[in-house]
Amino acid sequence: VKMLMVQVLIENALDKTLLLRGVEYNDIRIEPEKKKIGLIAQEVELIIPEVVRTDEQTSLKSIEYQNLVGLLIEAIKEQQKQIDELKNILKNNNLY
Repeated sequence: VKMLMVQVLIENALDKTLLLRGVEYNDIRIEPEKKKIGLIAQEVELIIPEVVRTDEQTSLKSIEYQNLVGLLIEAIKEQQKQIDELKNILKNNNLY
C-alpha cells in the first residue's frame, strides 16, 4: 500500500506563533487543584485549526500539542533569518 503525502511549507509560522496565547489554568473536570499551562483550544482553532480536535460525544475541544512542533520549528527559522539579517546590517556598518 502506497501512501501519498503532499508537503507544503508552513507559511507565516512566526506570525501564527505570535498570535498564540500561553495561559495558566485549572482543569476543573479532572484535577481542579492542579495548575497547568498550555493554550486554549478555542483560540488555537482560529489560528491553526489543524491541531484542534473536537470530541464528537462531548463537543469538548483539545489540542494535539505534538502537531505544533512543525509550526514552532518554522517560526524559529523565520526568527533566525531576521536575526541574521540584522547582524549583517550591523556588520556592514561596523557596529558588530
